[in-house]
Amino acid sequence: MAFKSKFFKSIFSIIICGVLVSLATGVIENPPEASIVGAKYYGHPLVWRITMITLNISTRFTFTNLVLDTLFWVSIFFVAFVIVKYFRRIVNLFRYQ
Repeated sequence: MAFKSKFFKSIFSIIICGVLVSLATGVIENPPEASIVGAKYYGHPLVWRITMITLNISTRFTFTNLVLDTLFWVSIFFVAFVIVKYFRRIVNLFRYQ
């Protein structure tokens, strides 16, 4: 039972980290090669926030890109988690021999 609890805590932590990193990329500018003059693009790898710097400043959110961006970062953290678990198992195998 403790194993399942620890596993679900790890999965929950992975999801939280993915969401936080995705939201943090919303403050990092990610300009495309060709863009609208006066527009600033935010989000990485997908642009999910666009700020128009005109007379009246407006911000547009693309929630589909935000969800896909979050899934991207969650998958990156999950792969890192699996790699760390795998190498930790190998290190523990050699430690006790």
